[in-house]
Amino acid sequence: MAKPKILLVTTDPKCAKETMATLTGEFDATQLDNGEEALALLARDSRFMVLLSGPDLPGMSGLELLTAAYEKHPQTIRIMVIDDRDFETAEAAINKAHVANLLSKPFPQELLLKTISNAVVSFKRERAEMEAMKDTLLGSVRTLVAILEITHPLAVRRSKRIRRRAQRICKDLKAMPPQMMDMIVLLSNIGCVGLPEGLLKKMEMGKNITKQDMKQFRTHPIIAARLLEGMPRMGKMAAAIRHQNTACSQNPPLGARILKVCVDIDQMELNGSDPDKAIKYMRSKPEIYDQKVVESLAKHRDEHGKTIDNPLNVSDLQPGMIMQKDMVTEEGAILLHKGERLSEASHMRVQAFSDLLKIREPIHAHLPPA
Repeated sequence: MAKPKILLVTTDPKCAKETMATLTGEFDATQLDNGEEALALLARDSRFMVLLSGPDLPGMSGLELLTAAYEKHPQTIRIMVIDDRDFETAEAAINKAHVANLLSKPFPQELLLKTISNAVVSFKRERAEMEAMKDTLLGSVRTLVAILEITHPLAVRRSKRIRRRAQRICKDLKAMPPQMMDMIVLLSNIGCVGLPEGLLKKMEMGKNITKQDMKQFRTHPIIAARLLEGMPRMGKMAAAIRHQNTACSQNPPLGARILKVCVDIDQMELNGSDPDKAIKYMRSKPEIYDQKVVESLAKHRDEHGKTIDNPLNVSDLQPGMIMQKDMVTEEGAILLHKGERLSEASHMRVQAFSDLLKIREPIHAHLPPA
């Protein structure tokens, strides 16, 4: 089992020697004497649980380092070493850097060891709570989308179609944790619930779309962002959703750039465009589309677009399957579009009401590789 990583930043040779001697063995300790280097290391390695800093450093002070760490790496537990009776620095460390503890020199090494051990326990507890909160949030989002799929199916259909593409690009570019990308995609079209159903049908059919239609449709990211911005921990996701139509030249968040490429090629395909020609067009517009995102999309083009024809009956369908052709009723009404994933909720509905819906067989779908 890996030892907890601790970062010590001090220019005091005696303090550095004694502290490293105490920590080495129980902890994986690293010592630096420069605030800028410490921040760079924290940016490269998120495994550091505790940052312990002295007050006097060259260039950036210890207080400035801890304050910057609080702003950029809030998960890292911060502790400051101060001179005895330096109440002004102590107050600033608490109010600005939000330190978890203060060590007043000289301090016994037993106190140092206990303080660091307690900080590691706090870090692990907070991380576990954060992971549990993420799982709860993702579960809530999926439940919301499942409900919307039943009440407003057109509003979430596009999100389900682009989900796999967005996840592949996210993984390629190491853009963000996959759970965050998943939530961004799932929530990216919830603003469509405020748009007329007739407009959503026109966008899905990809025909007879006017400039006024497109202008109205492009308001849905703003609606979605306003719904999400007031929710805890949703700020970054709301920003990505809000800017999903923003050109690359305006430097939107990476999540928004991924959304734009996925959403636009999806609409081009709905409009009847050849995917290869759509990618060629995107490559010619670097001011609009992030070229790294476009190249990642192109990389998976063959895997996405070329699948073995797999005719099935309704009873053969499984959750997670991708439609190779539109699933339609005998009267021609589209239930699921080509490229759309069969969710748990859709699968249950199709199986329960297949006779009533009169679904045309065979159905063409495949189960993508894990």
